[in-house]
Amino acid sequence: MAFYVYVLKCWNNSPHEFTFYTGYTSRTPSQRLEEHKRYYENKENHFTAQFKYHELVYFERHAERDKAMMREKEIKKKGKEYRQGLIDGMRYTYKHNFKKDWQKISPYVEGVASVLGVVGLALAKKKIPFLKNVKMPGNKF
Repeated sequence: MAFYVYVLKCWNNSPHEFTFYTGYTSRTPSQRLEEHKRYYENKENHFTAQFKYHELVYFERHAERDKAMMREKEIKKKGKEYRQGLIDGMRYTYKHNFKKDWQKISPYVEGVASVLGVVGLALAKKKIPFLKNVKMPGNKF
């Protein structure tokens, strides 16, 4: 079973005036995010219920509950600047890895487009975001 430590960015009127909420869960971070949104809608007695908007900005996966709990406490103790650093690091890693992966697969994308044909490509573009910019000769999509 997996356990996740996650950070939500929470705000009301301006995303520039926000707070971070750090927690841990055995559900996926996206499921937990939906629960936090319902806290606001249902006006429940929970810290995040006072905020209208919630965005999942960081998460980590742990194999053991105790390690996830300890990491959650560690992140909370270190403050807002530390959390912002984690988020910035995750964004950099994601962008860097995506660029690296894209360079590996881009030579094959044109081949995929020709195999799929125009109809297949139109359907694939809805399911696979990076195919949106692929064009075939005479392709109007």
